[in-house]
Amino acid sequence: MVFSKTFISLALTHKKPQFMKRIYLLLILSMATAASSFAQRNCDLTITAHGIGTTTTTHSIATGEKILADAGGTSKYYFTFTIKNTGPDSLKAGDSLLIRSAYGTNYIFGFPTGQSLKKDSSISIYPSSGAVTLTPSSSVTSSSTNSSYQWCDSIWTKIPAANGTVTDPVGNNKLCTSVVLTFWVTGINTVTNNADGFILYPNPASGKLNVKFDFGASSKTQVVMRDVTGKVVLQKDMGTLSGNQEFSLDVSNLAQGMYTAELYYNEQHIISKVSVQ
Repeated sequence: MVFSKTFISLALTHKKPQFMKRIYLLLILSMATAASSFAQRNCDLTITAHGIGTTTTTHSIATGEKILADAGGTSKYYFTFTIKNTGPDSLKAGDSLLIRSAYGTNYIFGFPTGQSLKKDSSISIYPSSGAVTLTPSSSVTSSSTNSSYQWCDSIWTKIPAANGTVTDPVGNNKLCTSVVLTFWVTGINTVTNNADGFILYPNPASGKLNVKFDFGASSKTQVVMRDVTGKVVLQKDMGTLSGNQEFSLDVSNLAQGMYTAELYYNEQHIISKVSVQ
């Protein structure tokens, strides 16, 4: 019996160091996991493309893109943003991106469980708000067109404390494209008559749109109509006109919506707004 007790005591003494090693190993693993959660990560984010469209099918905003901001609330666009991470570290579940848009709305995109943005990977973000109505700011008091407006969107990281910290250089976090931005500060009228005497009626138009204008001296004349994306939907050469003139345009084949009517004459350019129904 004495031998037996001694044997048991020796066996327990032998197992104790192994048991403590396991505890130490678990503590080390736990500390490593905690340290990784608060580790410093380095990412390099950039917006590689910003998209626009009058439907959910968008295209990249191009230099010279025509964008309309209408006080009447008719200029509705969908926007998308393509973000690339050139690393070296990844963004992970729980991290968020803040997008500051050119039209004054901020979006926050959070990475859900199972999703990340690894080095040299890209992600396209579609704001859940849907279509955005562009209107002039209160500082815009008259209709005008800025032919070299800098349309700039930027990206920033928002990292919760539980995910540690992320360093992201901001020198390349902005994408700017020069666009043609037109501001309309008045809604649709039955007759559109701007300060230059460019008269369009009826407005809204259906089938036929009448144009009145005093051309003064003889000048070659052209009329162009564009949709809200800037696409030319009607173009008509009127020949050489002078003095007070009135003519009509066939708009029966145009879809319902907002359009700009552009009058070119004597190396001058006038823009007005018209609705087709």
